[in-house]
Amino acid sequence: MTSPVSTKKLRRATAALGAALAVMIASEGAASATQSDVLYVGQTKDYATWFFGRTQVCLTNTGSSGEGKFQWWSGTSTGNVEGIRPGSTYCMTKSFAGIRIGMHNWGYSPLKVTFPIGP
Repeated sequence: MTSPVSTKKLRRATAALGAALAVMIASEGAASATQSDVLYVGQTKDYATWFFGRTQVCLTNTGSSGEGKFQWWSGTSTGNVEGIRPGSTYCMTKSFAGIRIGMHNWGYSPLKVTFPIGP
């Protein structure tokens, strides 16, 4: 039988471990609203996402001609987006639960990647 003192210590230790784990997960590659990059034609990169809440990712076709196209993946989710005209922006908002999102530009123009909002 466990004494009340050792049960209390166990609860504190479990709470401390849980808090430390949450901080590690949230800070490991945490997304930033100021995260910005250019994804050139044929280039593949991955980006941090928010652990809590939803992450918005926007891609702007910075080319003067040529359609913007990209493929994205994160965990078990994946998708393709086509038809981003020069000067146009496409945004998607999803809950990625802190799992990094990979992107590949398979279009004909560079794409500026931004993360305008967080959770």
